[in-house]
Amino acid sequence: MKENFKRTLMITIGSILLAVGSYYFLVNNDIAAGGVTGIAMVFASIFPILTTGEWSLILNILLFIMAFWLVGKRFGINSIYSSGIVSIVLIILERISPGIILSDDMILNVIMGAVIQSIGMGLVFYYEGSTGGTDILAVIVNKYTRIPIGKSLLIIDVLVILLAGFEFGLQKALYATLTVLITSAGVDYLIQGLGRKVSMFIISDKIEEITKIILTDYDRGVTILEAEGGYSKKQKRILMTILTNRQYLDLKKEIEAIDQKAFIFTNSVSEIVGEGFTYEKIQQDEV
Repeated sequence: MKENFKRTLMITIGSILLAVGSYYFLVNNDIAAGGVTGIAMVFASIFPILTTGEWSLILNILLFIMAFWLVGKRFGINSIYSSGIVSIVLIILERISPGIILSDDMILNVIMGAVIQSIGMGLVFYYEGSTGGTDILAVIVNKYTRIPIGKSLLIIDVLVILLAGFEFGLQKALYATLTVLITSAGVDYLIQGLGRKVSMFIISDKIEEITKIILTDYDRGVTILEAEGGYSKKQKRILMTILTNRQYLDLKKEIEAIDQKAFIFTNSVSEIVGEGFTYEKIQQDEV
């Protein structure tokens, strides 16, 4: 229940950020930076009977079946929820602040729009959602080809930009291209960054004491590896564990206090799948 609430909250926040960033920095400046929003902008320009938000809602509805069919029910539901929020927020913004332009500097609009979009999309993707439309296509491509989501979006969005270029002109198409490049890089970085942890390797004569601290105070698993010193030929044990950045800093201080001669080295880990991270620890039955 707690995890479902957190996932829903993060997808909601990400969707709102995506809509706000798109509307104030891109849509109102005719920067069709790919996606269904970009297609919706072109449609709204050619067929002004509906606004960008309304076209976005209609186009997203037409693509939901693909999410259910090729990716799964859960992803499809999250796609409906997220893209629905994006479209509704766009419609609301069009009503309460029509045509508002926060800056006349197009480069600033591109950077701010791309950064806010990256944060929003990164949150949605990380928590197994989709912002709908071409994002659904990107996730499908990622699932079956393992091409990173950011690169999949780039390929799809370039095609959308070509369409938008005919409607809004070459200069706006170039701005849109820059926006897509920044957004795709940002999405990949944020998806990895949100799940980033530290793998910690410790060589010490006080392995038992350090192990106890990690298990009891940090509630993390520990793996002990048998090794041999290359020079001394002495048998050694290497303790391996995975922690958050904050836990790493705290544990490092405790280890230094216990054993000043401890040898520690770390690696940055972009994603962890397993007990204690992506699902709760399995409780052992008491005997």
